[in-house]
Amino acid sequence: MHVDKPTPALLITEIHPDNYDRDDYEFFEIYNNSSISLSIGNRDSSADYHLLFRYPEDSRGDRPFELETMTILPKQAHVFWLNTSGQTLEAFNRRYMSQLSSSQVSEVSGNIPAFSNSEARAVVIVDNLSGQEVVQAGYQATDISAGFGVHFALPPAGSTEQTVFLPMSPATPGSVYAEQSLQTGALDTPIPRVVISQYMYDAPAADDGKEFIAIKNVEDKTVDLSGFKIGDALFLGEGEGMAQFPDGTLIQPGQELFLSQSSFIFKAIYGAVPDFEFPWFSTNRLYDDPDVPTMLDANWSTGEIRLANNGDKLLLMDRHDRIVDFVPYLQNITYRGKQYRGVTARADGNGQSIHRISESSDLRTAFRAGPIHRPSKRIPVSPSKSLLITEFMYTPYFDEGTNEYVEIANITGETIDLSGFYFGNKVEENGVANKAMYNFPEGAVLAPYSAALIARNAQAVKKLYGVTADFEMEATIDAVPKLIPNCDWGCGNFQMANGGDAVVLLNRDKELVDAVVFKNALCMGLSSHPGVFAKGHSLERVSAIDTKNPAVDFVEQPHPTPGKLLFGPNGDPSLVPRPSIKEKVLEVNEPKTALVASPTIIDSATGMPDALPPNVPSILFKAEWRNGNLVASNRGVLLEEALDTVTQKMLPMIEINEHFLVPYVHQLLKTKGIDDVFILSRQASIIEAMRTWNNEYRGALRLSG
Repeated sequence: MHVDKPTPALLITEIHPDNYDRDDYEFFEIYNNSSISLSIGNRDSSADYHLLFRYPEDSRGDRPFELETMTILPKQAHVFWLNTSGQTLEAFNRRYMSQLSSSQVSEVSGNIPAFSNSEARAVVIVDNLSGQEVVQAGYQATDISAGFGVHFALPPAGSTEQTVFLPMSPATPGSVYAEQSLQTGALDTPIPRVVISQYMYDAPAADDGKEFIAIKNVEDKTVDLSGFKIGDALFLGEGEGMAQFPDGTLIQPGQELFLSQSSFIFKAIYGAVPDFEFPWFSTNRLYDDPDVPTMLDANWSTGEIRLANNGDKLLLMDRHDRIVDFVPYLQNITYRGKQYRGVTARADGNGQSIHRISESSDLRTAFRAGPIHRPSKRIPVSPSKSLLITEFMYTPYFDEGTNEYVEIANITGETIDLSGFYFGNKVEENGVANKAMYNFPEGAVLAPYSAALIARNAQAVKKLYGVTADFEMEATIDAVPKLIPNCDWGCGNFQMANGGDAVVLLNRDKELVDAVVFKNALCMGLSSHPGVFAKGHSLERVSAIDTKNPAVDFVEQPHPTPGKLLFGPNGDPSLVPRPSIKEKVLEVNEPKTALVASPTIIDSATGMPDALPPNVPSILFKAEWRNGNLVASNRGVLLEEALDTVTQKMLPMIEINEHFLVPYVHQLLKTKGIDDVFILSRQASIIEAMRTWNNEYRGALRLSG
């Protein structure tokens, strides 16, 4: 039958000629754009139409497709499959993540050499009654790549040659974009400037549940993310993950959305609420968080999003599967016909994430490792006024597996019942990290202003320190009460990792009472202590004032005091460590340099001067971390640029008031070959830490202002 319509009754809506591994699944698709059923068959059949295979750019003649006559219903699409190797429909559906029935797919044959991956080819629909061509749709080699074909729109007025709607496009067998039957030419909807802004691919200890991806809207207008996809699966049907944003998802100008593997684990580790969690249940996500929206499975791939530590890909696509942003890391890759040199910044289990610092197309300079930028919706962590962790030994002399200990204290005037309280080094409930959580036994109490010593092995701790523990995890001394393993939370080993760990104390309702975090560990978004500088030293709290910042609350104790407090009515202030920080600050090895003036006159102005001031030997730079960069905040430039400006001209004074900046500042100074520098801080421990890295650094405490 023939339809008198201003647009063709039949449209070729897709040709998919190049599979990403083997070309067993080449197909093209025809859409019935009319209001009646239409049939397609061989040239000499009674069908309404037949099909031709065409070589648009050479003299080879058209070749007819051979197929059994079939009918396409109105406003339906039908797939024509060049099944040259006898694959099954089940395999076809698995490849394209489709659910087509045999009535929606026809196998075509004939003297057809298959579609070329490197030359132009076309499909033609011919009216069997008149012999006239209805439409032709063809592609150039530049329109396709491995795994990606072409979608077509209407032909221009007066022409039968359809226009390309989407080149380099994933296959959508049996499905047609609404615009394809309504417009001529390429999809002209602009791709929004939404970028992958941050990702965590290698969290300390086990990665499960801790990985996340953040995206940011860098437009000056709201972007509708409905139907957008994000994940690490590049091709349809492969075994990685792709999630889809639910309808109605909006991202405001400048807004950053955090997408987590597990909302519960994200909250426990980062101390903030993510915007979404991925949809798959596994060791990454054991339970659904009803308070956080779940993304949809995009029906694109068969796995889940797990970011590989040795390199992976992050792909953000719009609702038409166009690339919005693509970030491979620690690898180079060619994708959709374009070569990408991947992000080279690394954060291998050190508690940092990878941040976008610019929109440069050179991913090697656009991303940098740095401290995690958390979502704005933070989970409040209140200072404890009852129980505190007051000392812990994570790197003892001799056997670390048995000689570690943790001390807790009751800082109130009332006895505290510890029955059922939680204690351990496993921050996230139900995660897979091989760490431990225990409960205090019934009847466990802690007297006012007193400490309780918790040992993994009470006998070993007594032998090394001469102190009997109040609780232990192993059964080594009959008289010492045993903590009860809580395998619903975590049944691994309680051994604090020297590279970084966290110890948490929770009440019976699993609410955080206190936590300590050191080195590269992550817990509730708390700042971590840089750790001890010598084996056999502990970290000890010197005050009952709890700031929930271990870097402030704890000091290195060269003479461990298990079971003894340094403060309170029962404390012994004489045990407070007195590091020779002043001597270390003043007794320096003067580097041999042309700069000999002491920093008695300091340029502490704001902004970077156009010309360095004469007769002023020193200049102040306040080191801060902003948007993934180490900056001189008072000068408004990168600290690296500021140092380059004054090298061999003025003595830099660098003010550091956050512990996590210490290794970054030192590494920058080391890279620049700068030893002659003054470190200024409100915290003596920061100066001591910097001088531990390099004892030629000079230092001074800022007492006020």
